[in-house]
Amino acid sequence: MAPLLSKIPMPVLYGVFLYMGINSLDGLQMFDRLLLFFMPKKYQPDHPYLRQVPTHRVHLFTAIQVGCFIILWLIQSFKQTSILFPIMLVLLIGIRKLLDRVFSNFELKVLGDILPQSKRQERLDQEEIRRKSIDCGNMEIIVLWMRRILMMK
Repeated sequence: MAPLLSKIPMPVLYGVFLYMGINSLDGLQMFDRLLLFFMPKKYQPDHPYLRQVPTHRVHLFTAIQVGCFIILWLIQSFKQTSILFPIMLVLLIGIRKLLDRVFSNFELKVLGDILPQSKRQERLDQEEIRRKSIDCGNMEIIVLWMRRILMMK
């Protein structure tokens, strides 16, 4: 395999990996939230997290994430500080715990969820149905929620 790869020019390989990287950015929540900084509110897409969390809170969460990413990137780029990279990863756990003081649990669940988009949307729909049933006390909504839970099992 190695002799075959050596015949492929490096710019071609760089182009393929660049193309794959750019295509993989579509659908990443962090990248979508970064693009929101440069969009007027009128042209923002209808993402589920924008319906449930105010835009300024989304921007604050994104700014914190980008800041942590930049710090990690700078630490690993310089040889003198690269030894601190594992320590910084551990410190990120503490930063995540400090976010509990800045954001509510619901906001963190919506903005920082590790589930894929399809599962996240499913879970957010269930959460919304449950919240409506508690707010309204409507028996039909409770029955609908129970059916949905039974169908998932």
